[in-house]
Amino acid sequence: IYDDGLYKLAIEQFRDFLQNYPQHDLAGQAQFLYGESHFNQQNYGEAVTAYREMLRSYSAVDLRDRAQFRIGQALFYADRFNEAVAELRVFLQDYRSSDLLDQAYYWLGGAVYKIGDSEGALKQHEEVIGKYPHSTLADYALYSAGWIYEERNDFARANAAYSKLLEQYPASALAEEAMYHAGFTA
Repeated sequence: IYDDGLYKLAIEQFRDFLQNYPQHDLAGQAQFLYGESHFNQQNYGEAVTAYREMLRSYSAVDLRDRAQFRIGQALFYADRFNEAVAELRVFLQDYRSSDLLDQAYYWLGGAVYKIGDSEGALKQHEEVIGKYPHSTLADYALYSAGWIYEERNDFARANAAYSKLLEQYPASALAEEAMYHAGFTA
């Protein structure tokens, strides 16, 4: 049901499973997927509650890093940027070997930008660009950095970011936008 994208039905099924079998070996995974189902339905508050319950009740589950990351991401989507910043920083502190570090830095950059800290946003995007050049978000981090520089009228740095995106990620979904802004900032 979940894999077929039937999230509303999955929410009901996972809730019933968790109520009836809270100690089952798969309960932690079910709790996470309950949160994911809410996330995919854009019920971000419910998703955060579900992920927090998973972290609180199922300490042995391998999905803990994903739950913590999703809390930050859900709070971002819910426009609760200060809370997103706090939760993503918890993730970066507690899960230093997670394969989601690149995503956490990227989303943290977006959240700090939304609360008015463009310098902090640049720092986070530069983490992605420098440490994770093969990340699926590296081109987005470059574009975001270019955008921030462009907003500051630092056209040389903006152009460098956009040009680097075009050079290193020519097939990026952002290539056309980057090309436009590279021309604008040249």
